[in-house]
Amino acid sequence: MKKILSLKILLLVLFFGASLVWAEDRVVDVSVNVGDTILIVSGKAFPGAYITVTENEAVIGTVTADALGNFEKELFAQESGVRSIGLYGVDADNLTTSTSTHTLTLERGIDNILSNVILPPTISISGTEIAKGDTVDVFGYAPISSTVTVYVNDSLAGSTSSDAFGYYKYTYDTDTHTVGSSYRVYVKAALGSYTSQASGEKTFTTTTAPTATPAPTSAATATSVPTSILTPLLTVSVTPKPTSAPLPAPIKEHFDFDNDGKIEVKEVFKVVQVWAESWKEYIRELSEAGIEEQKRQETAKEKCDLNGDGICNLIDFSILMYYIGK
Repeated sequence: MKKILSLKILLLVLFFGASLVWAEDRVVDVSVNVGDTILIVSGKAFPGAYITVTENEAVIGTVTADALGNFEKELFAQESGVRSIGLYGVDADNLTTSTSTHTLTLERGIDNILSNVILPPTISISGTEIAKGDTVDVFGYAPISSTVTVYVNDSLAGSTSSDAFGYYKYTYDTDTHTVGSSYRVYVKAALGSYTSQASGEKTFTTTTAPTATPAPTSAATATSVPTSILTPLLTVSVTPKPTSAPLPAPIKEHFDFDNDGKIEVKEVFKVVQVWAESWKEYIRELSEAGIEEQKRQETAKEKCDLNGDGICNLIDFSILMYYIGK
């Protein structure tokens, strides 16, 4: 009887001990998997920028800037401690900005905020070999109405402003350059007291300007030519002027207001107004809570989606602008 009782007590001890170990393991697992550190990143970019957020070079989230270039991303369950936060974006021409990096200490149990981030502009140049004395265009996308400062070999070259779509362009003169030398170009964008980090760099080389063909030193002696030879030379063949390409169906349907098969320059204001209103309606509908996928597809068929990819963005607007005056 004593042996049976001792065996029962031993089994109970083993059962409760195993249960305690199991319960302790579950508590440890839950505490590891649940985070209470939040990171909120916000700032300005060019309209429609697709922005990637990284932490210590690992991607932790993405966000798309709105029509005014504003963006905000809330990231949950972050690890506390010193972190390197990076942001970069892609513009309408599929060009990528440089990475804007920020080092900050994330504290547990609070909202850690990284605000007023100005995304660096994208950058392109008109050529990589520029004849001395010619100009080189520096262009790309930056936050709307920002001041874009251009640097050549780390020296200030000048500045310009981005337009309502974030596009900027600066024309740089190479008169004082040295033939055969290479020059690095980069830009920064500023809004008020906030300035972006530098864009990526582009490089061009200054080459020798083409030599003009010298004029003849003396006039050649005139030689009479028989009329029979001159007559055929007076015949002029006129090549018919090519006709304009027809407007794509979506543009003709929604923007050819007078049905003349083209969009004239005088119609630009009305065309832009109609497209912009359609774009705003598209953005508003996509932001409504509980919207169904079918409604999203129907929205994508509105006037602003001109390339039929199911979304409305600046690519559609550039397609529309291409046919102005064609």
